Order: sequence, then C-alpha cells, then structure tokens
Amino acid sequence: MSYTLAFYTAPLDELTARLEEQGDKGDTEVVAKRAVEYLRELGAPVDAVDHSSAGGEWFRDHFVDEVLGGLIGRDAAAHLVERPLAGTQWSGYPSMGWLTRDEVAAAVAALDEAGDEPLADADDPESEEMLELVNDILHMAAETGQDVVTVYS
Repeated sequence: MSYTLAFYTAPLDELTARLEEQGDKGDTEVVAKRAVEYLRELGAPVDAVDHSSAGGEWFRDHFVDEVLGGLIGRDAAAHLVERPLAGTQWSGYPSMGWLTRDEVAAAVAALDEAGDEPLADADDPESEEMLELVNDILHMAAETGQDVVTVYS
C-alpha cells in the first residue's frame, strides 16, 4: 500500500466557501471527497509525492518535518500535509493541507534563499527527488499567484 500527497492549485476562498455550504464538517472522508470534486472544478492537479505505507513515519518525521521544514519552516511544511479546512479537523487519512498564495510566496523565497545546496545535500536520493518536486510545485504556484491545496491519502 502506498500514500500520496497530491498537490492542486485552486482558489482557497472559493473552495472553503463551497465546503462550508455542505455542512459535513464531522465526516473527514466525505469532506475530502467533496473537496477533490471541487478542486477538479475550481483548480488543477499539479503533481504528487508518493511513499510506501512503511515509509509513512520517514515521510512525516524526516522529509516533511526535517528536510522540507528545515527550509520553508516547520509550520508551512506541516500545513502541506494537514491543516483544518472549512472547519474540518483531520485525524488520520485522508487529510488535507493548504498554503495561501502569500504563504507559498514565503516558502519559495526561503527555498530560493537556500539555493541548490540543500537539494545536493539531501541525505538520500528519495529526499532529494521529493524536495525537487515540491520545490517545482511551489515555484509554479508562486509564479501564477495561486493557493496550493493538498490531499494526503
């Protein structure tokens, strides 16, 4: 079994408003399914980062918290995996995360300030590959001035 952190660009305000209209705050699975439907309508899928179920702890603790969090800040990195959306608190899978266009711009500025060295210094090829992909996704979103929404399932 594997897990995927799928990245979308979408207008966060409109997505949140539509989800709040539905009133399904307590059922995370229903909210996530509706959100993906709305994301397909309002935005566009960008790319995804995958890991095996056995690699979940490595992904969250090492890649998200240490590698990515060390570059863009731990809060911003954690918000890509899990962050309340439209009043829904996530507990397990699926979960959703997001960054506003301003937060994306700040993350990109931090990545640019770090330069290429962190990519070259990643302690394993998998971290390096994931970091390059997330870097590309965030740069694309920043260049187009869009919010980023993720689905982790």
